[in-house]
Amino acid sequence: MASSPTLKPFVSSLYSDPTRHCGSLLENYFPRSFQVKKELNLEEKLKLSTKQFRLNCLGHRDVDVSASVLADSVTDAQLDVNEEDPSISTLLMNFDSNFDPYGAMSTPLYQTATFKQPLATENGPYDYTRSGNPTRDVLERLLAKLEKADRAFCFTSGMAALSAVANLVGTGQEIVAGDDIYGGSDRLLSQVTPRTGVVVKRVNTSDLSEVAKVIGPKTKLVWLESPTNPRQQIADIRRIAEMAHTHGAILLVDNSIMTPVLSRPLELGADIVMHSATKFIAGHSDLMAGVLAVKGESLAKELYFLQNAVGSGLAPFDCWICLRGIKTMALRVEKQQENAQKIAEFLSSHP
Repeated sequence: MASSPTLKPFVSSLYSDPTRHCGSLLENYFPRSFQVKKELNLEEKLKLSTKQFRLNCLGHRDVDVSASVLADSVTDAQLDVNEEDPSISTLLMNFDSNFDPYGAMSTPLYQTATFKQPLATENGPYDYTRSGNPTRDVLERLLAKLEKADRAFCFTSGMAALSAVANLVGTGQEIVAGDDIYGGSDRLLSQVTPRTGVVVKRVNTSDLSEVAKVIGPKTKLVWLESPTNPRQQIADIRRIAEMAHTHGAILLVDNSIMTPVLSRPLELGADIVMHSATKFIAGHSDLMAGVLAVKGESLAKELYFLQNAVGSGLAPFDCWICLRGIKTMALRVEKQQENAQKIAEFLSSHP
């Protein structure tokens, strides 16, 4: 069984209402004269806590709470708050794992290969971790939100993610890539991809005239790094996206160096953004991971099929480690910039 690439709502756990599944057990355990007055069920409490949390987060901003009344419960009519998008730091620290029945602030680790199904003839939201896992889904939803993508997919490494993109290109089609790119990407494009009959053209992507010369009707994929690794060359993503789309090609941008904190290439016209999450996203040199953030449901389905078919999805434990590390990404990137500025100023004044 293979999961659909479309995210499905997580089925409520039996723990969301233990009496529904364990009524007889509770009756035997408690005296019959014993009664529990249930003021709010778990769902109502979660709704209440979520609204209170949102109000607290917006407390430092100019919000309209003149018509708001907090009494025994909070309703939509009573809570009149003009919400704004949270900062990246706030989003990273408070991303909602809304499927968890207990409202855990730290996403649980679903360290399992298989999932029990409701019936022999009915599939649940998950069946096999290669095809999908709740912990991975939380990380992918967060990354999609950071990049403003329609979908995001987590792979076992950055190169596994790039290999999936390269597999979108068929025999006789062309890839236009930068001549200054990460060593692993260079190896893939120069020694592996050509074996499938794909033509790879290399060009200085910081020179728009050179890029325009090599993009043509056979071009299926344009592969950018901006800034490049190692020479830190900058490409005009918006202009190159226009060139690629004129010929019906896909634009991939390796955004590993910039991270979503500093750059969102999808907003500039890219179709796929790739990250080596091993680097700044996870941030602690304790896992290997790659990310593809994708614009467009059709392209997302193609990449999901390749990920599932090859079995290159990130394992639950690595997803959990990445979720732990990503919480401080914005703070780390800010400090890295501050330190880099000090080093640059020192070196510029050094004889």
